[in-house]
Amino acid sequence: MGDLHRCQLAGDPAEAGSRLSGSSSWNSSLEKREPDRGLIGFVCECAAVGCTTRVEATLAEYQIARAQPTRFLVAPGHMDPDYERVVTTNERFAIVEKLGVAGELATDEAD
Repeated sequence: MGDLHRCQLAGDPAEAGSRLSGSSSWNSSLEKREPDRGLIGFVCECAAVGCTTRVEATLAEYQIARAQPTRFLVAPGHMDPDYERVVTTNERFAIVEKLGVAGELATDEAD
C-alpha cells in the first residue's frame, strides 16, 4: 500500500466520508482559482485521516475524476479495497469510486 501506511485510515465509512468532504472542498476551490496550465498539485482524496499527500493532475483530469460524486483522485497506493474500486490509474494518481456507505455519503454531500 506504499504511502498509505504513513497515513491513519479512517475507522469507518462515515469518518472516511467526513475526511473526503474536506479535501474535496479544498480541491474544488483550487480548481476555480487555477487556469488550465499543466499539472496542478491537488490534495489526495483518500480515506486516510490527515493525509495531505500532493497529487499532480491537470485540471481536465481532476474534472474527469470529480464528474461523478462517488469518484475521487488519490495518490498511488492510497486505495482502500474495502470501500472503493479503482476506476483508472497512472504513474501520478488513481481515480477511485467509493462503494457502499462511503459512496452513499459522497453522493449525499454532493446534493
